[in-house]
Amino acid sequence: MKDCPNGLLTEQGFIKIYKQFFPQGDPSKFASLVFRVFDENNGHSDSTMLTMMVS
Repeated sequence: MKDCPNGLLTEQGFIKIYKQFFPQGDPSKFASLVFRVFDENNGHSDSTMLTMMVS
């Protein structure tokens, strides 16, 4: 995945990706909440969690 080549996704990286799904408006606050729900690695989630987060 080009957005997280090391396999880890930061909160800011997730927000950037999430905004691509919802280009109208600003989903930053909601995306931040979703990321924190799934974050088990203190600020980094593995890229496989991305699928669960956006589903």
